Amino acid sequence: MVKRFLASHYSGFYLRVLREGEVGAGDEIVPFHQYENGVSVLDILRIHLHESDSTELLHRALQVEYLSPVLAQRIQRAELESTTRNHWAELRGSWLVFEKKTSQALRERN
Repeated sequence: MVKRFLASHYSGFYLRVLREGEVGAGDEIVPFHQYENGVSVLDILRIHLHESDSTELLHRALQVEYLSPVLAQRIQRAELESTTRNHWAELRGSWLVFEKKTSQALRERN
């Protein structure tokens, strides 16, 4: 059941209770604050499922005020892994360019 729930990406919505009371059918629920960093529950779910490689999203997610410590650690680890992957990709790209230019220069000498 949990796998089906996660695979659906329908995470529902989450509210913070500021004042205890009763809510009934037809009562209006009005959001009065939205976080400026724009990280949604779906964004957090995608990070959790390793479906997002956006270093920028990972960084914004770490700014969420009410993020649990366990989730914050996971996101920090994902951010580090993403940054490391990006650096390796850049280094590999630079190496391939260097290798191509070096091979071309050697061919031109011979």
